[in-house]
Amino acid sequence: MSITTNLIKRMGGTIDVDSKLGEGTRFTIFLPLEIAEQQQIIESSHITDVPNLEGKTVLIAEDNPLNTMVIQSLMAETNANVQFAKDGLEAIDLFKKINPMLVLMDIQMPKMGGIEACAHIRALNPTTPVIALTANVMKENIIEYKNCGFYCHVGKPVEKHLLFEALNNAISQHSQNLSD
Repeated sequence: MSITTNLIKRMGGTIDVDSKLGEGTRFTIFLPLEIAEQQQIIESSHITDVPNLEGKTVLIAEDNPLNTMVIQSLMAETNANVQFAKDGLEAIDLFKKINPMLVLMDIQMPKMGGIEACAHIRALNPTTPVIALTANVMKENIIEYKNCGFYCHVGKPVEKHLLFEALNNAISQHSQNLSD
């Protein structure tokens, strides 16, 4: 409660408590926030085209079963042939076998992490986009990932519109690289 109260006070708000023995407690919070105009709401809505990956293979390196289920569910809309690896070593082996169009790579995995696995994949095929898929979202982390050869970064928890935006950009860049 003290943390909540401090946050509310810092935001210029108030908190009221109404408690009745045997009935429960009601907390009412007032925060003096500005009401957004309709235009701002429309501009901030995230509508991104679902990438059409029918007939394309996407390699996803992810060791967490829950994250695997979420990503698999999101990727279902793309119609991609999705292949999963549980660590960096498995991702490299699978990459050699299936030659995917692109790779989504977790950073922190057992046996071999995503940064090292990305370097190996870059050595095998420098044109395949590898997207960092991680909860590490600090600016310095993202810069590090790009410097290590990742095409871009998608933060966890994965937001569908950001994933689709990254996929669309990577597909476009990959197609351009192939035509050059």
